[in-house]
Amino acid sequence: MASVESFITRAEMAEGEIKSLLKELEDLERNKGKSETSEELEKLRLENTKLKYRLAILQNAVKVEETKKGGSSESSIKLDFDTTTTMPSLLQLLTDTLKSAVRAAFPELGPGLNLKPFLEKNGILMI
Repeated sequence: MASVESFITRAEMAEGEIKSLLKELEDLERNKGKSETSEELEKLRLENTKLKYRLAILQNAVKVEETKKGGSSESSIKLDFDTTTTMPSLLQLLTDTLKSAVRAAFPELGPGLNLKPFLEKNGILMI
């Protein structure tokens, strides 16, 4: 008798699935006349194509810039400490960035640039 009950259970499940598939088919037939979803889909595809095109242009521009710089995509800011073992402080990061910018703008100042007096004088650095 267990096999008959299992067939009845399976038949009920199949009937439920058939009902849900029929409902889905009816919904699809009702929406067949409506072209809203297909228009929206076409708009999204067109936008996706445009974005892919823009992405390709930007990637090519990045490659051109990297070849102009010598192939490195890393930042030109060199930190004075190891970021793998220490969490960088915001002040240190800003100081290093400012030093790098000043060195790039005024290479005649040399590598011994000390910004601490300037930062203290202007109230930026308060230790």
